[in-house]
Amino acid sequence: MVLAGIYERRNRRRAHAEGREEGREEANNAWRDWLRRKEAAAERGETFNEPMPDDGDESDGQAQPMPPKERLRSC
Repeated sequence: MVLAGIYERRNRRRAHAEGREEGREEANNAWRDWLRRKEAAAERGETFNEPMPDDGDESDGQAQPMPPKERLRSC
């Protein structure tokens, strides 16, 4: 019983670490692709207004700060 719990925790930690690594790899690939498109547009003399890969607000490509009260409530 104790060994099963140890084994399960070890497997869970390993799976969590692997998932984190996969997520990091996906994010890095998204940034590399975005940067390639940005540089290609610059070489062609075109404007590039595509939002950054991790930008959740697609209105103007800029991250919006949270209002002070919201920031305090989320802590």
